[in-house]
Amino acid sequence: KIGNRSVDDVDMAQIYSVQYQLNQTHWEMGQFNYTLDSDNLSLEDTISMIANAGFCVAYRQPTQIRLAPDLKQDRSVAMFTHRNKQPKSETITRTFANDGEYDGVEFLYTDPDSNQTEPIILPTDGNYTRLKRFEIPGIRSFAQAWLRANREYKKLMGQRIRVETGVTLDGRALLPNKRIDVVDNTRFKSFDGDVVGWDGALTLRLSQPVEFTPGEDHSIVLMNRDGSITDQIPVTPGADAEHVVLQNLPSGIGLVTEYGSSEGIRTIFSFAPEGRRAAMAYLITDLDMKDKKYVKVTGINYSDIYYEADTQPIP
Repeated sequence: KIGNRSVDDVDMAQIYSVQYQLNQTHWEMGQFNYTLDSDNLSLEDTISMIANAGFCVAYRQPTQIRLAPDLKQDRSVAMFTHRNKQPKSETITRTFANDGEYDGVEFLYTDPDSNQTEPIILPTDGNYTRLKRFEIPGIRSFAQAWLRANREYKKLMGQRIRVETGVTLDGRALLPNKRIDVVDNTRFKSFDGDVVGWDGALTLRLSQPVEFTPGEDHSIVLMNRDGSITDQIPVTPGADAEHVVLQNLPSGIGLVTEYGSSEGIRTIFSFAPEGRRAAMAYLITDLDMKDKKYVKVTGINYSDIYYEADTQPIP
């Protein structure tokens, strides 16, 4: 009614699958309780408001409205190295806590019994100097408000790195709230590139030399032909700095080592010590697809800490 659109413009099956994911985390997560008493709100704003209350971002793909939930993710859905980024497009901003920044949240919600606005303040021990206020329409239960207040607080305290980078057009398959790996190509040394040789067993020849740090375990991640990425595969040094030996071959990937192959582009790799892998994980916050050649991706550092309260008892 609001947008004068057909129900076919909404991907109901996809939205129900998202609702199922939310229910598996907590049954009150995917709720929206609000009286729409004005016709001045646009269709886009209405949909965004409903999605936001339910821990989601709404998007259109390709012509249907769908939802992208913000939930804990065990692995990244894509990887970006200097081989599939726009040259010289990357900026990484690091911030650190100080007394002038917010160090707590005040989350306001409407109590359904009293119909009064109630606050949730975190941290609960009162150890804060400045509160960031949140008031999200459609949240009318303490349980949902508690979960959302903790989500905002954990992100406030844990969000310290922001990345902006242009990626090749395979970035059009990305969605908001998805976890991706981004190799830091703003630094002088980054160990990423193409696989240029394979002995048919476990030894790979890489397009550039890599360095093993003594006393640390190392792994390599490979990008599949469909853009998905493998799990981390432990590696040991090969005959020289351009060769590594895999602990095992990844399943479901066809290694491509030649340009012009009918199989597609060369297999892209990312090499790193195990202790530095987590620093490559980002949570997508924005996608700009206006450019005909590249997709602009914006993200924050991903952390499981953001989702700690999702599975803990609600007081």
